[in-house]
Amino acid sequence: MTTQRMNSPVLRALPIIAATFLVCARVIAADLSPGANEGVRFDGYSPLATTAQLFFREMSPLGERRALALYAERKQAVPPYTLDIGAERFSVYVPKTPPSAQGYGLLVFVPPWPQASIPRRWRQAFDDTGTVFVTAANSGNDQLMLPRRIALAIHGYANVSSRLRIDPERVYVGGMSGGARVALRIALGYADIFRGAILDAGSDTIGTDLAMLPAPPLLHAAQDHLRLVYLYGTEDAANEERARYSMQSAIDWCLPEPAKIAMVDRGHVPADATTMQRALRLQEPAHKPIPDLAECRRKHERERATAVAQVDALAATGKHAEATEALRDLDVRYAHFAGEDIQRLAESLEFR
Repeated sequence: MTTQRMNSPVLRALPIIAATFLVCARVIAADLSPGANEGVRFDGYSPLATTAQLFFREMSPLGERRALALYAERKQAVPPYTLDIGAERFSVYVPKTPPSAQGYGLLVFVPPWPQASIPRRWRQAFDDTGTVFVTAANSGNDQLMLPRRIALAIHGYANVSSRLRIDPERVYVGGMSGGARVALRIALGYADIFRGAILDAGSDTIGTDLAMLPAPPLLHAAQDHLRLVYLYGTEDAANEERARYSMQSAIDWCLPEPAKIAMVDRGHVPADATTMQRALRLQEPAHKPIPDLAECRRKHERERATAVAQVDALAATGKHAEATEALRDLDVRYAHFAGEDIQRLAESLEFR
C-alpha cells in the first residue's frame, strides 16, 4: 500500500471517525467517581489512535512514507494499534461538583514525569471549573512520542469521553515541559477534537518539524477555534523565549489570538493552583476566528503553491538532487498542509 492510497481515505474519513469513535471505547474499571481515580484500566481502543491515524496526523508526509516503506521492506503488516491498552494505567480526576447541562470540561494531560499523578494543587481548579482531568502512566519524557505519549493521550480522551458526559466545546489538551511540547503537536494534529491547549513551560514554533502543520481540514479547524494558553515562570528564560516564538507562529498561521500567563519569580516548575484555574477560565469563552482569516488563509495557500512550483521547476529541469533537497524543505515547512503535492513529488522523484 502506498502512502498516497492511505492518505486519501484517512483524510476523507476524518469527520466519520470523529463522530463514531465512542463505539469502540469501553471502560473496564469501576465507575469513575468524584475525586481522584488512580490505577484506572481501560480496554477501549479509539480509531482516532490507530497506527494509520497517528502516522497521518503526527508525522510529516515523507516521514510517514518512510515508516510505511520500512514495514513493506520487512514484509510486515502495519499494526492496527501501537500499544496494548489493557496493560496501561491512567489517573482520572472527576470534579466533586456535578456537571453543567452541557457536561464536564476535559483536560487531557501529557506529563514529563513517569507517574500518572494528579497534582493536588490543581484539584480545586478542576472542581471550580467543572473539568475532568486524565493522564497516563509511563507517558513521560523518557517514552516514545508517537506510539506511546500521543497514543495514550488520545485513548485516554476517548475512554473518559465514553464514560462521562463531556462538553465537546470544552475539551483541551495540556502538558508540562516536554509534555507541553507534545500537547501542542496533539492540539494541531487533532484539532477536530481539541478546542484549546494549555502549554505549561514548554512549546515550539508552529510550522517546523517540532510542531508540524496538519492537513488542510485540521489546520482550518485549528484556525476556527484552537486557543493556545502559554504558562511560564519569569525565571524560566529559555521557555519564556520559546513561548514568544510559538505565540508569534500561532498568529502567523491564523490561529485565534493566543494567551499567556507569566508566573512571577518562578522557574521551570508546574503551574500553581491560581495559574491553572486562570488557564482553564481563559479557555471557557467560545473563541472566534481572527477577523481576516480568509485573507490569511489565501496568503498561505499562495506561498504553499509557490514553494511547490519551485520543486516542480527543479524536477522539470533535471536537477534531481536540488529538487529532492527542496522537497525535504517543503516537507518540514508545510508537512500535511502540502501533503498531496509532497506525495506526488516524492513519487516522481522516486524519494526513498
